[in-house]
Amino acid sequence: MAVPLRPALDGQALEAGTPLSLFPARLEDGVTLVTASHQYAVSSDGQRFLINMRTEPPVSSPVTLILNWKPEKP
Repeated sequence: MAVPLRPALDGQALEAGTPLSLFPARLEDGVTLVTASHQYAVSSDGQRFLINMRTEPPVSSPVTLILNWKPEKP
């Protein structure tokens, strides 16, 4: 997000404008303080972001459950 700043009329403070989205990014749910640092990194000049995010939604694999299976005897 970015917020435009402008001097207040008294010249002693700043007024914040409306926040604007810089780019679309969806971070993972369940982020904690420990894992948040692994979700993104900002370049030292503040001009670029590296974001760790999925390119496709997760897909569940089917599970096959076999009941009453007995191995063949050699």
